[in-house]
Amino acid sequence: MYAYGGGSLNISQVSKSSGLSVKAIRYYEEVGLVVPVRDVKNSYRTYTRQNLDQLTFLRKARAVGFDLDVCRELLGFYQDASHRTNQVKTLILEKMRELEQQSEMLDAMYKALATMVSECRGDEPEPSLVEGVVATQLPVFAKPASITFTVLGEQDAE
Repeated sequence: MYAYGGGSLNISQVSKSSGLSVKAIRYYEEVGLVVPVRDVKNSYRTYTRQNLDQLTFLRKARAVGFDLDVCRELLGFYQDASHRTNQVKTLILEKMRELEQQSEMLDAMYKALATMVSECRGDEPEPSLVEGVVATQLPVFAKPASITFTVLGEQDAE
């Protein structure tokens, strides 16, 4: 990663240093999560250390599954020194509960698929496979888990 030496950075330097693509940085600017300074001479974006910290935070927060609304709230806490750490802790605990539910749902899906495979001989006509899928029992969750994956190394905005 690019070593930040102080002063202002251009979008390419911020991209290298934060680990985000230029496209992602522009997207975060477009949705108001990061506000770079515009150079009065040429209207180019220039980024401060605070912008770089925000973008690095966004990359890491998105990598653990926080959605943009929660990221916005967490960035607000970052900018407001009067926030209480229990507010941040509450958001993290909520995310952990969501991930636990998603994990349970993924486990149930895996077990259901494993049951389908074990019951499929492979030499029967297709209708028996369809009947087996229909007969497979899945647990019912109070709220369907929305499963979002962020592939580390992929540099897309969303």
